Amino acid sequence: MCGIFGVSSYNTDISKLLEGLSLLEYRGYDSAGVSFIENEKLTTIKVKGKISNLRAKITRQHPINIGIGHTRWSTHGVPSEHNAHPHANENISIVHNGIIENANQLKFKLLEEESAKFISDTDSEVILHLISSYIKKGLSHFKAVRETTKNLHGSFAIVVMFKDQPDTLIATKKHSPLVLGYGKKENLVSSDAYSLAKYVDSVSYLEDGDIAIIKQDDIQIFDIANTQIKRQKSIVTSQTTVQDKGRFSHYMQKEIYDQPTVSKEVIDKYIHIENCSINIPDFDFASLKKIYITACGTSYFAGMIAKFWLEEIVKISVDIQIASEVNYGYLPVEKNSLGIFISQSGETADTISALRFWKKHQQKSLSIVNAKESTISRETDYCLPIYAGHEIGVASTKAFTNQLIVLLLIALKAAYIRKQISNEEIVTYVKSLEEVPGRIAEILSHEDEYQKIAKSLVKTSSILYIGKGVSYAIALEGALKLKEISYIHAEAIMSGELKHGSIALIDKNMPVVAVVPEDKNFNSALANVQTAIARNGQIFLLTSDKGYDLMNQHCADTIIINQPNNIISPIIYNIPLQLLAYHVGVMKGNNVDQPRNLAKAVTV
Repeated sequence: MCGIFGVSSYNTDISKLLEGLSLLEYRGYDSAGVSFIENEKLTTIKVKGKISNLRAKITRQHPINIGIGHTRWSTHGVPSEHNAHPHANENISIVHNGIIENANQLKFKLLEEESAKFISDTDSEVILHLISSYIKKGLSHFKAVRETTKNLHGSFAIVVMFKDQPDTLIATKKHSPLVLGYGKKENLVSSDAYSLAKYVDSVSYLEDGDIAIIKQDDIQIFDIANTQIKRQKSIVTSQTTVQDKGRFSHYMQKEIYDQPTVSKEVIDKYIHIENCSINIPDFDFASLKKIYITACGTSYFAGMIAKFWLEEIVKISVDIQIASEVNYGYLPVEKNSLGIFISQSGETADTISALRFWKKHQQKSLSIVNAKESTISRETDYCLPIYAGHEIGVASTKAFTNQLIVLLLIALKAAYIRKQISNEEIVTYVKSLEEVPGRIAEILSHEDEYQKIAKSLVKTSSILYIGKGVSYAIALEGALKLKEISYIHAEAIMSGELKHGSIALIDKNMPVVAVVPEDKNFNSALANVQTAIARNGQIFLLTSDKGYDLMNQHCADTIIINQPNNIISPIIYNIPLQLLAYHVGVMKGNNVDQPRNLAKAVTV
C-alpha cells in the first residue's frame, strides 16, 4: 500500500527522491520521509502528512549520490513522524511496504536478547533492528538482509541503505512489488514502474526471495538460493508515462473525461472493426464447465456485472468471490473451470493470495489488469490488459469502465464459441460496443445536470442507491464512489429488497438514487421506485425517455440516459454516478484525488 523510491547515482540531489515519491503518493499519503548520505553522514527527515509537508521541511538542496524515500498508508501505528519511514539509526536506514505478521514476537525477542530500543509503533522497525543485530554478529550487509528475511512472516518489499557503503542499496521482496530501474549513470528501485518512467529506459521485476544489490553502474540479483541470476528487462512503455491534470481541477475529473478516449483504445485493441471479430484467445470456452471470478472493491463490482453477462449470454454458471474471503472458506472447484482475477493495479494482495489458492487446484487462470507487468498478470495463464492508462485518482473511474468493456468482450467471445449467439448477433453487439465512447462523451457534455443534483445531496448524511438485476451492481459501485469521495454514508440495496426491511429508512429526508435503464427489469424496477415515493423519499432517477415520462413528476430530479443497447447499459449508466460522486466531494471541500484513509494499490 505504501510507496518506496530509492536511487544510487553518480550525481543527483534530494529533489529526485521527492519527485519520485510524489509519483507514488497515490499509494499512501499519511506520512513520508527520506534518508540520504551526505558528507559521510546518514540523514533522515520525516513528517506526518503528505509529500508537500516533506518538501517544506527540507530547507535546502542536498547533493547526494544515494537515498531512499517512503510515502505511507498506515497499517501499524497512527500517522505520525515517529511512525513514518524510513526507520533509521546512525548506520542503517530501511523502508518497508507490507505487513510483518510476527512483528510482536520478533520485537519481544529483540528486546530480551539485544536490549533494542523501539521508538515507533510499526511492525517495520523490527527489520531495522534485526539487520543491525546480524551485522553486530559479523555478517556482511547482504547476509544480514538475507538472514533477516528468513525471520519475517507476512509480506514485504524492503530497501536498505548503509552509511559505510555509500554507493549501495540492498532490496528484497516477498508478496509485495518491487521494480528495478536501469538508467544512465544511475540505477533506481521503486514500488512501481510508473514512478521510474522519467528516469530509465528499462525495468525488471524482482521475484519473491530475490535480493538485489543496486549500485550506480550495476545491479546484481540473487535468487532465494543465493544464485546470481538475470531477471527479464522490460521497456518502459507509454502506459507508464507521467500525466498532468491539464485543464482539469483534479486527476479524478480528468480521468472521468479520459473515458471516451480510453474506451475507444481498448475497443480498438480487441475488436477487428472490418469483420466485427473479437481478438482475444478462446480460453477453451467450448469445454468450460464453470467460471470463477475473484476481485475486491470496484473490481468486484465489475465482476458482478460480468456474472450477469456470462450467465445470460453464455449460459454458463459463474461463481463470484470477494478475494479477501477466498482463503478463509471452502471453494469447491469443478474441473474444466476458468478463474478470472480482476485487479486494477495487478498487485492487490488479497487477489494475489486468492490466485495462489486457485493455482493449487490446477485450473486455468485469466487476469484483467491495468498493469501488464504486475504480479497478477505474470502469475496467471492469460492476461488481458485494459489499456486505461495510468490512473492517479484513488477512486477508480476509467479503469472500471475499461474492465467492463474487456469483461463484456470475454462474454461475447465465449457465447460465440459456445454457439449461444449467431454471427449476426455478435455483429450487433460489437456495433453497440463501438458506440460506447460517443455515448460517454454525450453524458459528459451535460455535466451541469450532475452538479445540480450534487447541490441537493451535499448536506445529507446518508443516501440510498437502488437498482435491479445488473443495475444493482452499478448501484453498488455508485454508492462506493460516493463514500470514497464525499465521506457520506451510502448504501446500495436491491430495489426489490426495499420492502423487506430497508424501506424503514425512507422518509422525506432520505435521498434515493435509482438506476433504472429500460431493460427486462424496467417495469418491476419502476414499481419498486414507487414504493419509495409513497414513503416520501427524495428520488433522483437515472432512466430512459420512457422512464422520465412515467416518473419525472414524482421525483426530485430525473436524468435521461439516451437508451443504449441493453448489453452496454451498465457501462453507460456508471458514468453519471462517477460525476455525481465527484461533484459532491468537491462541494464538500474534500481532496477527491486522495480521499482520507485510502490508497490506490491495496498491497496488504
